[in-house]
Amino acid sequence: MEITEHIFSPDKTLESFIIPGLENTIIKERLGYDLTDELNNFLNDKSIYLESLNAEYCLIHADFKPTNIMIKDGRVNGILDWEFSFSFSFLFDIGQFIRYDEEIPKSLEDSFIKGYKKGVKAFPEEWRKSAKLLDLINLLFFLMRKEEKPLIFNDVRQLIKNMIIKWD
Repeated sequence: MEITEHIFSPDKTLESFIIPGLENTIIKERLGYDLTDELNNFLNDKSIYLESLNAEYCLIHADFKPTNIMIKDGRVNGILDWEFSFSFSFLFDIGQFIRYDEEIPKSLEDSFIKGYKKGVKAFPEEWRKSAKLLDLINLLFFLMRKEEKPLIFNDVRQLIKNMIIKWD
């Protein structure tokens, strides 16, 4: 498979998608105008974590969460749900996997990251922060859905608030 055109590159994610996404009226309404402004200010301060990403692309799952990983005898036996896959930074998948990092066992995250590091040439020092910022793409997509999903929208707002509050 050869990638001939990139939708956007990891180092251009803020200006290509996230910042323009925050101008979307539906996102502003669902996120709330105050939180939208707070997130915009936060992103302006934290953009360095995306700008420093190299543009090494790979196939990513784009729905990578524990419920899509099949385990048998303590080993990964399969990965389900590939319909959202595309070529991008591997940190996109990591961001989604660690989205609820306070709820997953530390040993699961450690094993996941250890396995990922085996297959990646360059693992950024600040990988967690870069991955969390890339996960904003998914979170903003949830807010752009046509149908009303109040529980999902509340969850997204809380995830974004937690990211801002617990950043350092």
